[in-house]
Amino acid sequence: MASETSAKCDCWHDALIFKDNQLSGIKGVSEPTFRESIVQSVKEKSSFFLKPKKKHRFTKELVVSLSPLYDKSSPSKYFGPSNIQLEIQTLDRYYSTTTKRLADKFDLTPTERVVLSHLLNGLTSSEIKQQMDIGDPTLRSHQQRIRSKFGENSVTKTILSALKIENNVDKVIEMDD
Repeated sequence: MASETSAKCDCWHDALIFKDNQLSGIKGVSEPTFRESIVQSVKEKSSFFLKPKKKHRFTKELVVSLSPLYDKSSPSKYFGPSNIQLEIQTLDRYYSTTTKRLADKFDLTPTERVVLSHLLNGLTSSEIKQQMDIGDPTLRSHQQRIRSKFGENSVTKTILSALKIENNVDKVIEMDD
């Protein structure tokens, strides 16, 4: 099992192309797409979903988060696209912090965040009411506001929408073979 995990990591590590200690490309992503989607859009923190066209037992879908680096002595001075912080996560690891990202994106209240977290963790309405010590009308009210903010008409659709990777990243980049 450990060797399979290592192989997955090595495969993705091998997909990153570095030149002079700088990320210069990603195998399977055309140079224009890499430059346009990744390098030139790093003026603020952004995230990309790297989606292979074909599934392979050694590949995992990845989320790449990029943050620009600024001069500490002058916070408004941006170092440029060659100076970025790069974070790469597998999709399952990325989803572990889904609630916080979605709560920020959809401007959920602290209580709505808790309800969404419980929903994403598979708790039933009865279990949520018991955990939060609230009644039916209060839970229905929170769920209705969450559905409204997500633009969905059911709790199930809201959960599916929350788990849809396109709602969690800035851009999806499909990789070539």
